[in-house]
Amino acid sequence: MTLTTHSPKLALRRIAAAATAAAMLTAGLAACSNSPEPKPEDASSIVRDDALAALLPADIQDAGTLRVATSDDYPPLEMLAEDNKTITGAEPELITAIGEVLGVKAELTKVAFDSLISGIQADRFDIAIQAMLDTAERQEQVTFVDYFNTSTTMLVKSENAKKFTELEALCGQAIAVESGTGQVDIAAEQSQTCVDSGEAAISVLEFPDTVACLQSVVTGRTQAFLGGTPTIAFQADKSDGALVATGTPMNLKPYGILIPKDDDKLAEAVQGALQKLMDDGTYDEILAKYGLQDGSISEATINGGK
Repeated sequence: MTLTTHSPKLALRRIAAAATAAAMLTAGLAACSNSPEPKPEDASSIVRDDALAALLPADIQDAGTLRVATSDDYPPLEMLAEDNKTITGAEPELITAIGEVLGVKAELTKVAFDSLISGIQADRFDIAIQAMLDTAERQEQVTFVDYFNTSTTMLVKSENAKKFTELEALCGQAIAVESGTGQVDIAAEQSQTCVDSGEAAISVLEFPDTVACLQSVVTGRTQAFLGGTPTIAFQADKSDGALVATGTPMNLKPYGILIPKDDDKLAEAVQGALQKLMDDGTYDEILAKYGLQDGSISEATINGGK
């Protein structure tokens, strides 16, 4: 199944265009597209579940497609394949498998993270999956089907790893966060804690995507990138020692698939399809392929985040 993205941008080119220090990260960013790709199979072993498929809204059943909002710059959850067009990663594979259980084709479109909820609310997409934390605040706007447990970690230059061992060590420094993510609030709260304790505030700089956050750290504009542990660990591993994941993982919460707020049947269908994949082992196989076993869960919950 081909998953395409609109107007793809090469992360490597964006980093290479920065200052000389950006060269340190070239290998790491290139690895996003050089990571092992899922081996093609002659035929999917996933079987359509007619009862779950019947729960889908009539327009989705008639179209035979599921309009999915996602992205391509948060490896290994989502990234571009070697052709620089195809979206691959754990989330695209998982949502594709969910579509197969429901008897529809998942059509993925790249969407900015901070436009996901509005896109669902405006019916531009049926569902969305893009490493979004299921929180009580967001549950007021959309429904979540939880599929993965995650946390927040810091990424710093290797020479700063001993200096910035925890988030509180960054008082008076600059931190990169992706706009619209839960890390924005975490950084802001820590900044206030710094001020309350008589130290300088943290300068929280928001960027539109992961690439820009990485670039800011490499060039020294910020001292740390605060992001989801899976992608932070991935980037550190692929940077040839230039970048290091540091700090105690914090803010343990589930990632959730976004569903329109009042579409209970669609939520039930997606939840049921995901649970079926968990029960038959497909879910664990997908996570293991991308080294994400530590975040696996055994039950697909609805609005399980607090």
